[in-house]
Amino acid sequence: MGRRTARKIGFAVVLSLLPSCSSEKRVSRPEPAAAATPGPQSAPPVAEAPQPPSSRWSDPSERAQARRQPFPALPGGACGVELWDVKTASDPFARYIDPTPHPTTIAELVSLPHLRREAGARINGVETTTWVLTNVSFLGAKLESDQDYHVVVGDGRFTMIVEIPDPACVGGSSVVADGIGSARHAFDTHFAEGSGWTGQAETISVAGVGFFDRAHNQTGAAFNQIELHPVTAICFGRDCKLDAGGTLQAQTEEQARERERMAAVQADVDALCRSRNTAHRTIDRYRQFLASCSEARGLRPTGCTEENAKSADSQVQVAITQANNDENAFLLKWGSEAFVGFSCQ
Repeated sequence: MGRRTARKIGFAVVLSLLPSCSSEKRVSRPEPAAAATPGPQSAPPVAEAPQPPSSRWSDPSERAQARRQPFPALPGGACGVELWDVKTASDPFARYIDPTPHPTTIAELVSLPHLRREAGARINGVETTTWVLTNVSFLGAKLESDQDYHVVVGDGRFTMIVEIPDPACVGGSSVVADGIGSARHAFDTHFAEGSGWTGQAETISVAGVGFFDRAHNQTGAAFNQIELHPVTAICFGRDCKLDAGGTLQAQTEEQARERERMAAVQADVDALCRSRNTAHRTIDRYRQFLASCSEARGLRPTGCTEENAKSADSQVQVAITQANNDENAFLLKWGSEAFVGFSCQ
């Protein structure tokens, strides 16, 4: 998306709240109601939200998925396709994954809100964190058609899925290729030595990158569909030694700079979201003012004066202008691509 297009649609959601829009100006505002005019008045019409240009893709995720190519088929099955680069940390935003192990619990992970995925991209925060679960129950496992080991873990109250890809299905660009290989080897070795799951839960510790899956009746899925996918380290037995330090390949200076840049972008996105939200609230208050002052003369509140109408109108103008200026400043500083992976709450 070019900068000119971003400017046109970046604040469309604010404009859609206004009673009328001008084709000559990027930002318009509703006309104030005359407080002194007697007789009933009707509320000003609300303009429909501007629609984006038509696309041959039904949704952005299809456009992103069309750029992805499946890995070659393996004997007995094929590697995954859907979001496979994200699931194996081979996507362009995998370089933002923080290699520092973050201890957590199943209860904490399943309580996280399931954020919207933008155009098939990695979700900042949950999916750029290396999570570590210590002394959880290993409840079962199966080999999936995409060659992943689908492992269900629990804490006695909640369950969730952790998945170990087949190293043969992991591209060479994966930033966790070594960790995936080590985890798969540890899993295979554990079963090969006769210590595999026999119907009784055993205790394990596991590390991996967060991933929000879609609901498709998975066995053991968390309420919010969160997984560790891919798993980058696993060990068996209570208080076993987990090599979480090997979950990512050696951190480079470039990766450190990219993480610092991502943190700076997030701070500016938060500021932009606050500016937009302020404009939304100001417009909502103004619409309520217009609606209340459009009642019959005897039903109008005492605040329906010409002075208050002008003041409210001025506040709308200031809020919209500030939001547009903040968005333009953000685009000049970071470019439209910086919006990928971020969303206003």
